[in-house]
Amino acid sequence: MELTMSKYRPEGQKEIAIELPQGAKMISILDYFGIPPEEPILIVKNGRTATTEDALSEGDLIIVLPLLEGG
Repeated sequence: MELTMSKYRPEGQKEIAIELPQGAKMISILDYFGIPPEEPILIVKNGRTATTEDALSEGDLIIVLPLLEGG
């Protein structure tokens, strides 16, 4: 079971800065890294839960985490 998003980021990097066009939405980040829309993830933008439709601004800190299942 894959418990990290490491398969979507460049090897050995934990933080990555990318440039996106003005007005880009969170979904653009998922597209950039090839994360499929059906991937169960949690998106955090500047410390708050975000959706794929949230707008991005210069300097935003985005964290993408896998959702874990348990029982």
